[in-house]
Amino acid sequence: MSDDTPTRPYEPADESRTEILPAAASEPGADQGPDPSRRRLILVVAIAGGVALLAIIITLAVLLGRPAAAPAPTASPTSTSTSEGTPIPTPTPTLTPAPDDDESEVPSTPPAASIVNFFAWDDEVDCSGDVAVPISLQWEATGERLWLGVGTEDAQQQPYGEYPLSHTLDLDYQCGQPSGSQIYTVTVQAADGTTASSTVTITEAPLVVP
Repeated sequence: MSDDTPTRPYEPADESRTEILPAAASEPGADQGPDPSRRRLILVVAIAGGVALLAIIITLAVLLGRPAAAPAPTASPTSTSTSEGTPIPTPTPTLTPAPDDDESEVPSTPPAASIVNFFAWDDEVDCSGDVAVPISLQWEATGERLWLGVGTEDAQQQPYGEYPLSHTLDLDYQCGQPSGSQIYTVTVQAADGTTASSTVTITEAPLVVP
């Protein structure tokens, strides 16, 4: 087989045009995995977050499942409530100070002797037909002891008798007194020994000559 194409001598390739490309520089970290310490930190954070979330879920479940507690009543130190709800004030106790030993006690003064009243129901008697005429005397006094005297102004020294502090006494008037009258005295003595006296006079009615 003939080839009409002109034959050209072989020329070797120009080696100056062949460029050898440098190997691609490997990027830092392109072929390496994540840092182990960083992976450990991420794992710890994830576990802590999961534990916290689980604790929150458990707490919410307990709170939602527990019945609400009734509020505790507030105690009032100054008042209490009746069944109708009306507050009754509670009295505040009053503290009595202890007596001071240095303070001397003042003794109480005993009541003084006193005659409140003393009188005769009739201050005049009729001695026209009788030797003795009944009379009534009445008195009221304060003190410790009381005496009645007849014909004296100090019944304690010349007593007819000792009687209660309040009393009504019936006795006989002896007619024919030289002065035409008779005195009656009550004397009362207090706890401290002091005395007080009161006197009434009963007069004989004059005789009527027919």
